[in-house]
Amino acid sequence: MLLALASTMPSTKSTAQSHQLPSHSNALGALGIAAYEQGEFKGAKYWLEAAVYDARVIDAGGQPDPWAALYLARMQYVGDGVARDESLACALFETAVRNYQGVSGDSNTPAKFKRVLGGDPCPIAGAFSSEDVRALHNGCFWPGLLPAQFPIAYGWMKINHGRVEAQVGDHHWESQFGGFNGCQTIVITPFGHVQLSNPDGSVRDFVYLFGIEGSREGVQIVRTLRWYLFEVVPDQLRVRTIESVEKLKDVRSPALVPRPELLDGVTLREGRDGTVEWALPAWHLEGPLRASP
Repeated sequence: MLLALASTMPSTKSTAQSHQLPSHSNALGALGIAAYEQGEFKGAKYWLEAAVYDARVIDAGGQPDPWAALYLARMQYVGDGVARDESLACALFETAVRNYQGVSGDSNTPAKFKRVLGGDPCPIAGAFSSEDVRALHNGCFWPGLLPAQFPIAYGWMKINHGRVEAQVGDHHWESQFGGFNGCQTIVITPFGHVQLSNPDGSVRDFVYLFGIEGSREGVQIVRTLRWYLFEVVPDQLRVRTIESVEKLKDVRSPALVPRPELLDGVTLREGRDGTVEWALPAWHLEGPLRASP
């Protein structure tokens, strides 16, 4: 068990904790670790993700608890209750190491944490220097954008974490996936894809997804569900609109069960004067696309 391994380093762990201020991240991480040790992976994932991904909100800009990040890395590395994701495991491992070294000053932290983890996920992921891992480590894509592949007009597109790859006819391009509000967006649904046929016979491709943005108001966290719509244009996915869909109340963590029904009912249609209109009937929202930036 991980807890048994961790207990073999009591002096290091106690030293680090003596330099840490109490935080919500520490408390939520302790709940997640306890659940993991009992084999309750669903509960562990819930609390560990809250401790890691929500730290900047719940602790007013604080850093994630390193032990929570390490256990979450273990889940992603081994596949305990989740699909294996070596890139995400590497990003979380590096986060755990850096945050622990920051409070303990222990230069042997990487070796000790690899022993707790049961290996080193970074060589498998292409090393910490890889673009994919760095995008995840920067925070904006920590939860991991669910990989997606779908046909587009005259070709195909792949999206994986922070990277987009597309083939349109003989033209191949790659770019970074952006358009979120800083690093507080938690992606909670797969990508959706819509094609719109124009009267002249041309086809336009759009990609969309839902995410949660967290903000702190006094002692509470307010979560807003947002809908992001992108258009496939030459060499990039361009943000076309970002809409607030609904406020989420009584939600202590962004680690929600995915809600695939959110993808149902999204429609795009040709509007007047050749514009494009979107609609989210479930939330009684609709409007024209904003002008391209």
